[in-house]
Amino acid sequence: MERTSEYLKEAYKFAAANSTDLSTQIGVILVNNSGTPVAWGANHFPRGVIETPERLQRPTKYLYVAHAELESILDAARNGIRTEGLSMYGTWVACNECAKSIIDSGIIKVVGHKKTMDTAPERWLEPIRIAAEMFNEAGVIFENWEGDIGGGIEIRFNEQPFRP
Repeated sequence: MERTSEYLKEAYKFAAANSTDLSTQIGVILVNNSGTPVAWGANHFPRGVIETPERLQRPTKYLYVAHAELESILDAARNGIRTEGLSMYGTWVACNECAKSIIDSGIIKVVGHKKTMDTAPERWLEPIRIAAEMFNEAGVIFENWEGDIGGGIEIRFNEQPFRP
């Protein structure tokens, strides 16, 4: 279980440093069977797409911002890393749209942080429920890790400062 907190801490640090969605910062890492992180993702605008304050407002931002889960899969692809058999650790849990890519990329385990789920906005509950259903049907292990991360890390989650 100690490794899980280390992986989640790394995901939070990556979110804090790389997410450009300052209302909800999400980070993800992909870990191989040896326990080595091999790919990272954070929610942000795609490369070359211009970020403006207007585009970062709800609901417009949902049309522009790439999700951290998909970004980690793309990071692996850009670096020639097979995703088959990897595990995903994230500051948040995957939505139904990300679940599709996670399942089809061969990721076998997804771990989120229960502390963020406990403060989940109502608008995300149904997409997360469907993602969990999809993972179950596809045989992907899905866990919500309970515990504090610590380490003085702070991100923005649901427009509020959040300390994991």
